Amino acid sequence: MTKPPNTDAAPAFPPVLLFVLDPPFAVTLPPLEALEGPPELPTVPPVPTVTVTVDPPERPVIFPPVKAPPPPPPAPLVPPPSDDPPPPAPQA
Repeated sequence: MTKPPNTDAAPAFPPVLLFVLDPPFAVTLPPLEALEGPPELPTVPPVPTVTVTVDPPERPVIFPPVKAPPPPPPAPLVPPPSDDPPPPAPQA
């Protein structure tokens, strides 16, 4: 399948526009002697130099690692309650 030709495209060679200046509107150029040499630049006072001193960074403070607290002691071993009635208390 072929594309249709693009009719909106610009022509291969753009038209050349010629401007003719009449003598009253002619451009006058300064004499060649005035164009020689670099243009004079205004003098600018020198900018004072500012020196900034920066102290070296301090050594970072390294803290020792934090240890976790010790685990709680194991619970005392208590025999589980039994379904038997408690023994009679001794009588004095």
